[in-house]
Amino acid sequence: MGPARRRHPAPRLLRFAARQLLFKPCVRPRRWARRDRLGLIPAGTGRGRCRDDERYGRPLGGAPAEPCRSRPARHRRLPRRSGRSCRPCPAALVPGGRPAQVRFVSGPPSARRVGGERSIAHRRRRDGVGVSAPERTIAVDSAAVLAITSDVIARYSGSAPVSATVRVLKDLPLRLVARYDLALADGTTAWVVGKWYALDRGAVVAPELEYLAGIGLAVAPLLGYWPAVRLLLTAWVPGRMLTELLAERADTAIAVAGAAGRWAARLHSSDMPTPRSCGPAKQRASLAKWRDTSAEVADLADRVARTLVGYEDPGRPVHYDHYHEQVIESHGSALVLDLDEAGRGDPAFDVAHFLAHLELLGLQRHGDPAAYHDAAAQYRAGYAETATWPGDDGVLAAFAWCKLAQRLIHRNAPARDIDYALAAGGRALSRA
Repeated sequence: MGPARRRHPAPRLLRFAARQLLFKPCVRPRRWARRDRLGLIPAGTGRGRCRDDERYGRPLGGAPAEPCRSRPARHRRLPRRSGRSCRPCPAALVPGGRPAQVRFVSGPPSARRVGGERSIAHRRRRDGVGVSAPERTIAVDSAAVLAITSDVIARYSGSAPVSATVRVLKDLPLRLVARYDLALADGTTAWVVGKWYALDRGAVVAPELEYLAGIGLAVAPLLGYWPAVRLLLTAWVPGRMLTELLAERADTAIAVAGAAGRWAARLHSSDMPTPRSCGPAKQRASLAKWRDTSAEVADLADRVARTLVGYEDPGRPVHYDHYHEQVIESHGSALVLDLDEAGRGDPAFDVAHFLAHLELLGLQRHGDPAAYHDAAAQYRAGYAETATWPGDDGVLAAFAWCKLAQRLIHRNAPARDIDYALAAGGRALSRA
């Protein structure tokens, strides 16, 4: 027999490649691992690491489950040919005892590192993928909501809730708002509102609501805050919005506008505890973001930002989103909603923001920006009854109009409204 022939290595390489592709589950390189922000996904063979988060540690109505102790995989790129395999995580538990998995999504790196038009808000609007999200799956599950909140609701209403009907009022990338129509054990009904945050904003809003209620300002009654699921629960406030009252041109609308002015004056004169700053630094950051994402706002945003450099910040409590849709008529007075943006800044911005919205509403409904001049005058008078009017600051009024124009663009409003807002901002800035 002759010498053994040496085999060519190609068949062995082909067999190795086939085994790797067909029989060895692995994660492709250059993939971005993010937790499913829309809720749960079916359990499968996907590999990754679950987020170490205490809110997944206990199923409702069940025994505690051991949370995953592994490191977060979100926004972490796996190295090419790292030589180590990713192990599947033990399934963590969410309320209801269902497994939480991790999915892998192809996509760009964090917008904080990219800059430009790929802002975080732009990316969330585009594909719904972000750093965090409200617990939407739990928010629309009436049984899960009742399991979390039933004790608090029973203390508030005097009877235990039996069932709930969910009505989603607002679904945004960073916040979901839902109303729960409750059937109670004694045969009566009750209504509560849940705000499910993507960030831990409710931890700031809850003490603000407590403080304002304590000094006699009308706000939605706070029932509780659950940091594990970032849920803020308040009572539903019956009543009509100032927006609806203005449409009827009723005397009630004028009276409620004056009450809204008094409410704002008391807020600005208070010592509401809040860690957030709503001063010039935040305003310049907002202007930079709007300039990068909207060419229509860019010119006005640049001019306002340059004027805000070195601007004084009084550091007083402000609502920061104060306008007619946040005001409810309650027992002949004004109750103000939504402190999600509240912080410390200049009261002149709050009043400029309120008056700018009234002016735009007159244009939208009647084609006349001065249509609600009486309500604006009553708002000023109500404020002046309680505290010194903070002044008509042209720069902050221009910023309010810029913010309003950006909102109109985002909502695809008619060009007439957008052009008016930008022109009004320019006029306000020229008066500064």
